[in-house]
Amino acid sequence: MKFLGEDLKIDAASEPTDIIWENRQYEDFDRSVKSFFVWIIIFIMLAISAGLIYKCTLISNSAKFMFPLANCPATAIDWHNMQMKSEVPDIWEKASVVEYAT
Repeated sequence: MKFLGEDLKIDAASEPTDIIWENRQYEDFDRSVKSFFVWIIIFIMLAISAGLIYKCTLISNSAKFMFPLANCPATAIDWHNMQMKSEVPDIWEKASVVEYAT
């Protein structure tokens, strides 16, 4: 078959069972509105998460700075000796204790 002097390639139409019919009733505007609401929910969840992290940081810092650092040479030396015996986990900074001991 020819159209305007060119050969036409004609394929058979797909069977109706091959077409995915679900969500065909939604238009672009409907999809945009739903997408907007999803982004709003994501933003709210991120804001709540950031607020919780900020609040936990404030609580942590208030507990951390509740008591001032004590410059007690006897306690610092005992602490230093405990660290050298590996009775205390290595997560503590040994350098800060050595400063108090001197």
